[in-house]
Amino acid sequence: MLTLTEVVGTAVTVEDGGGVNTATAMCPAGQRAVSGGFTASSSLIFPVESRRPVGFTDRWTVTFRNTSSNVDGTAQAIVYCSP
Repeated sequence: MLTLTEVVGTAVTVEDGGGVNTATAMCPAGQRAVSGGFTASSSLIFPVESRRPVGFTDRWTVTFRNTSSNVDGTAQAIVYCSP
């Protein structure tokens, strides 16, 4: 049976007016990223790219864009890890 560990990364601020920022979630030592996702404080913050970065097996990165014209928001990457 495959056991997955979910890790939610630190929140990043995505500034209004088209701001872009990248969030990262990292697996515990000795585990590798098998999938990922995200959470955002607003539906106006959306992922531009969500992937395991080339050359790394232990993390997931998500780049976000904020389409709000007047409200900053926060977003987090989520990684699912396996031993």
